[in-house]
Amino acid sequence: MSHPTPPGYGAPGAPTHPGSMPPASPYGAPQGPYGAPAYKPGTIPLQPLGLGEILEGAFASIRHNWKVMLGLSSLVIVLVTVIGVAIGAAFLPLIDPWWTRLQENPEFATYFAEANLELSATWLAITAGAGIALPLAAPVVTGILTVSVSRSAIGDRITPRQVWARIRPRIWPLIAWLLLQVVITMAAVAIFVGLVVAIVGGVGGGLAVVLVILLSLGFAGLAIWISIKVMLVPAALALEGQAIWKTVSRVWELTRGGWWRILGISLLAGIIASLASSLISTPFTLIGLLAGATAGGGALGVATLLGQTVVTILTTAFVSAVTALLYIDLRIRKENLAPTLAASAMALAGR
Repeated sequence: MSHPTPPGYGAPGAPTHPGSMPPASPYGAPQGPYGAPAYKPGTIPLQPLGLGEILEGAFASIRHNWKVMLGLSSLVIVLVTVIGVAIGAAFLPLIDPWWTRLQENPEFATYFAEANLELSATWLAITAGAGIALPLAAPVVTGILTVSVSRSAIGDRITPRQVWARIRPRIWPLIAWLLLQVVITMAAVAIFVGLVVAIVGGVGGGLAVVLVILLSLGFAGLAIWISIKVMLVPAALALEGQAIWKTVSRVWELTRGGWWRILGISLLAGIIASLASSLISTPFTLIGLLAGATAGGGALGVATLLGQTVVTILTTAFVSAVTALLYIDLRIRKENLAPTLAASAMALAGR
C-alpha cells in the first residue's frame, strides 16, 4: 500500500498555488506589512531560519510531539538494543576465553583489583553488542523524527501510527543508505592503508612520515567535506520518496553554497549533544560503579547499558531535529518552500 508524501515536502515539481495567504517576502516567507513577524503556524517561522531559530525549533519539536520524538524513537532504539544484546550474548563463547586470558595478565589484574571490579565477559559481550547495534537503528529513527519535525513545523501533531505509516515504505532505502556508507567507508580505509603501506615501503625515513601526515589530513578533510554534503540525505529520503542516487544528487545540489553554515550548525548541535550526554550519563556511571563494587561487573554493565540507551534517545532526538530543520531551511531559501508550507498549515487549521 502506497502512502502519499505529505504536502509541502515532496521533491520539487510543478509550481504550487497556495491560494489565500499572507504575501510572500523576497525569501518566500509570508510576512505582514512593515516587516511584521513571519507566519509561524508551528514550531518555526516560515522564513529562512537563523541559528537560534533552528536550535529553538529543535527543542520545540521535541516538546510539541514528545510521543513520537521520544516515545516511538525509544521503542525502536530499545528494540534494537535488545537485539544487539542477544547478538552479543550469542558471541559470548568466543569472547569468554579471550577475556579470561586478558584478566590473567598481571597489569590488567592489578587494575581490576585496585578498582574493586569484576568485569565479566558477559558484561563486555552485551555492551559491545548493544554498541554495535545502536548505530544500525539510526536511519529508521532519523526518518521517524524527520517526519515528525516536518509536520510540527506547520503545527501538525502527527500520531505514532501516522508516522509509522509514512516512514514504513522508506525504511529499506534508509537502511540501504547506511550500508552504502559503511561500504564506502571500508573501501576508503582500505585505500588509505594501502597508500600508507606503499609510502612507508617505497620512501621510508622522515619523508615517509611527512607524506603520511599530509595523506591523513587530505583523507580527513575529504571525509568531512563529503559527510556534510550528504548529511541531509536521510531527511530527503524520508520526506521526498525518491531513489537513493536521485536523492544524493539532489541533496548535493541543495547544499551548494551552504557547506560552511551546515558544518557550523552541526558542530554546535554536536557540542550541545555531547555536553548533555556527559551530564546524563554521569549518574548512571556513578551508580554502576557503586553497584559494581558490591554486586560485581553485571551491575556496572546494566547501568552502563541503560545510560547509553537514555543518552542515545535524547541526543538522537535533538540532532535529528536540527538536521531536519536544516533541510527545511535550505528548501525555504532555495526553492521558495515557505508559501507551500503556509498553505498546508492553513488547510490544516481550517479542516
